[in-house]
Amino acid sequence: MLKTIQARAGKVPASWFSIKAEAETADVLIYDYIGWGGVTAADFATALQALTAKTITVRLNTPGGDVFDGLAIFNSLKAHGAQIHVRVDGIAASIGSIIAMAGHTITMGESAFLMVHNPWALTIGNAEDMRAMADTLEKIGGSLANIYASRAKTTPEQAQAWMNAETWFTADEAKALGLADAVQGAAKAEASFDLSGYAKVPKALTESVAERQLDPDSVRRFALMRKRLALVERGEQSR
Repeated sequence: MLKTIQARAGKVPASWFSIKAEAETADVLIYDYIGWGGVTAADFATALQALTAKTITVRLNTPGGDVFDGLAIFNSLKAHGAQIHVRVDGIAASIGSIIAMAGHTITMGESAFLMVHNPWALTIGNAEDMRAMADTLEKIGGSLANIYASRAKTTPEQAQAWMNAETWFTADEAKALGLADAVQGAAKAEASFDLSGYAKVPKALTESVAERQLDPDSVRRFALMRKRLALVERGEQSR
């Protein structure tokens, strides 16, 4: 019998991931922000632990989000014991690309994108607080670079260079570099998230779905993300 679990993060009705499970296989859809009022690690881990399937397909369309929620999701997938097959349907950006790395196999739709960059943070405090946060960000970034490097069978320095440049990989580029295993035909991937906080978004993803077409709660969450990213940008410009 097909079993469907829908987990909603917090009290935000538009935020969701879904799991469809049979005895041997399960499909997991993550089509939202990670954390930030989107898919939380706590909700995801609870739903994942309930699965006894031997094969799990994780389908991704996410612009990223909270790095620690994303790492927890990545580690929960790695620890599950099932064969994990990841499919990037639209975008797997920022910490979303780390979640993709949990797959034993990674398949990308032909118009999909995978993006890697350095972690961000907001810090309030004195100079010592700022220095401490910079050190922490470097440690986090090094950990992320090691994950990409391990997958692509390259050096952490090369992976760090990709992150430094905020690199958007097409499906073919990701496959050529070892960040994906296969490319499958798919409908054109359209951005359904606000990507304005990233510096080098490809033209194929710059025409986002108009906010007037979204439900009010999605508009509210997009506005909140813009405010957070604006704070980051102001901090960068002041340096």
